Amino acid sequence: MKLIKQKQKVFKKYENVRHPAYTKAARAASTEIRRAKRNFEKKLADNIDSDRKSFYAYARNRSIVRSTVRPLLDDQLCVPLQHLRILLSHLIYLFCISVYCTV
Repeated sequence: MKLIKQKQKVFKKYENVRHPAYTKAARAASTEIRRAKRNFEKKLADNIDSDRKSFYAYARNRSIVRSTVRPLLDDQLCVPLQHLRILLSHLIYLFCISVYCTV
């Protein structure tokens, strides 16, 4: 944190990212951040037997998968919301018929 504050202080003084003092401070800060992250992940991996919850919480937080539902595409045009509702209701109806009427 000290190196990040120093980097911000140097930038505020010179207001130029190409100034040699700023590039030196930025490089030192990024190196220290990488080192701290590496040490933290190594500590999590070493303690996985005794503290699984922390490891899996960190791993779940680092995952890239995002669960979003995107609109259906029909010939490169987005299907209007009303059509999606109708389509969904038909699919649910067909599913219910297939599940309950095959008894």
